[in-house]
Amino acid sequence: MQLTVSLAPENFLDILHSMLQLQRNYLMLLSAHFLSQLETKSERKNEMQQLNTERNRCHTKNLTSSKTSCIPSSRT
Repeated sequence: MQLTVSLAPENFLDILHSMLQLQRNYLMLLSAHFLSQLETKSERKNEMQQLNTERNRCHTKNLTSSKTSCIPSSRT
């Protein structure tokens, strides 16, 4: 069985327009997803840098004093 569909020119343009809108919406969602991933990665990097800075500060403080009571602040 063969199915043949004939489209009038105005229907074809409507279908083409709808397909292009769907493609645009998909690309916008994809872009939003990747931007979200980049923001998450950037936040993690900043958090790790902050923790390393704090650890280094505590280590330096411990080397210069006899006390070892440097307690890192909790993450927010």
